[in-house]
Amino acid sequence: MKKEDFRNLLIDLLSVYNKDKIKDVELMVDKYAGLEFDAIKTLFIKYNSRLNVNYDPTKGTDKHVIFLIAK
Repeated sequence: MKKEDFRNLLIDLLSVYNKDKIKDVELMVDKYAGLEFDAIKTLFIKYNSRLNVNYDPTKGTDKHVIFLIAK
């Protein structure tokens, strides 16, 4: 995954789940370079819980994360 694509995906996801963390995107992009699947999967595990108003049980599955990375 290209660095710019990873950055944009993180911004999109954090815009939904935790806007306060958008300021940390550059650090996340550098820290998780080459580990995009793990970073995105972890983000969904952390934020896409039943307690979150944006909860969606179809998001965060391995298939969904692979789709997002490929897209």
